[in-house]
Amino acid sequence: MISCIAAVWITCNELISILENIIDIGVSILSFMLPIVKYIKSQTEQKVHIDEIKESGEE
Repeated sequence: MISCIAAVWITCNELISILENIIDIGVSILSFMLPIVKYIKSQTEQKVHIDEIKESGEE
């Protein structure tokens, strides 16, 4: 489970970086692409945080 979450998080980071670099060189991308990747990354980070809380017994 942890490796899957890490893989998704790393992939999202790389996609964000690639999309930002594409924008920096002047190529236009579809306006919805970057927000979708950032949303997936934030959801992954929330999942990790929720799992950490469950494992430590906090609420």
